[in-house]
Amino acid sequence: MCVVEGRHGFDVAAELSADRAQEHAGRVGFQAVVAAGLDADGSGLDTIDDYAPTVGAMRAAAASLNHAQPSDPVKAARAIVEMAAAPEPPLRLPLGADTLQAFDAKLDTFRKEMDAWRHVALATDHD
Repeated sequence: MCVVEGRHGFDVAAELSADRAQEHAGRVGFQAVVAAGLDADGSGLDTIDDYAPTVGAMRAAAASLNHAQPSDPVKAARAIVEMAAAPEPPLRLPLGADTLQAFDAKLDTFRKEMDAWRHVALATDHD
């Protein structure tokens, strides 16, 4: 199974069924996407004021990048096909510099947190 996630989807493998033989996720950054007549900025969709600080901010960011995305969707599609056909594909493959940067930041944050709390984690073992 090959799954394509958005830039901030880090945990799809845990959510997928455990009975699958292989599960791999390609993460794409901001790509030029047009589907069902709607641009990637979500124009034409209904909005909910309560979500303006979160979803609204993401829509505004997408609108500012629409058709000026840093990544090439054709190259991303080729990479996903290559990953799906590979004999040993990676569990996660961040596609594009923006996605790789987000992953690096996530890993840095995770490592700092683990280092800060390592003593607590280790203190829970049996004596």
